[in-house]
Amino acid sequence: HQAIAKQLQTNIDNTTAEFGDELITGVLPRFDTRKARQFDSYWNWARQDAYEWIQQTIEVCITGVTTDVDVSNKERLQQLQNRADVQLHFESATSVQRAIRINAA
Repeated sequence: HQAIAKQLQTNIDNTTAEFGDELITGVLPRFDTRKARQFDSYWNWARQDAYEWIQQTIEVCITGVTTDVDVSNKERLQQLQNRADVQLHFESATSVQRAIRINAA
């Protein structure tokens, strides 16, 4: 492991010598745990499921290529209706309208 660590350090030193410290500091991750979201409630999962379904529908409208789906559209719709809140209904309607416009273009 020391040989790998030494090689990595050499690579970092060479990169820093060639491009300067700004390159290294400019590409550091900016993840902030205070801004992380945890989706663990039914309505959040419903929103995620709806988003994926809408994206698949838009892709089919654009490409005309369907994908294999384990659950029928009717079952999927019933599952979403059971978990959806008012905001999800609004977002879904807006996305469907956008898909229709894209398909008409």
